[in-house]
Amino acid sequence: MTDLFIEIHNALLDDPVISKHFRNGDIEFLIHPNANDISQNVIVIDEVFSPVMSDFADDNPLTYEYLLQIDVFVKQQNNQVNGSLLSRELILCVSKIMWEQFGFGEFNSFKPEYYPDFKLYQTSKQYRGKKYINKGYL
Repeated sequence: MTDLFIEIHNALLDDPVISKHFRNGDIEFLIHPNANDISQNVIVIDEVFSPVMSDFADDNPLTYEYLLQIDVFVKQQNNQVNGSLLSRELILCVSKIMWEQFGFGEFNSFKPEYYPDFKLYQTSKQYRGKKYINKGYL
């Protein structure tokens, strides 16, 4: 089975806007860092539920259906960059990539959060989509 998380990770880092604010180690999987430990911008890719077999033909599944959540954390630094604006711009870039490259549409969006004790902005969206099952994926 190909690793969808790695494919998304690489697609995000290939984006010129996202790569300007994130490095390879700034995109994490499944584990949300403690707000106190975040010293730079972080993206977390997480599953809301495990892939579900879908779209059957002759009693065989044709696709896996995914529901993923992507969280963008932007640390407000002492510079001229507006962390709130940057977090919104970045999550929109993520949405564009998820749709154009993976065919995953926005399923849910959450209220943007600001954690003043940590100078941290968070924007989050959930994406739903399907991937065809190819040989070797089972």
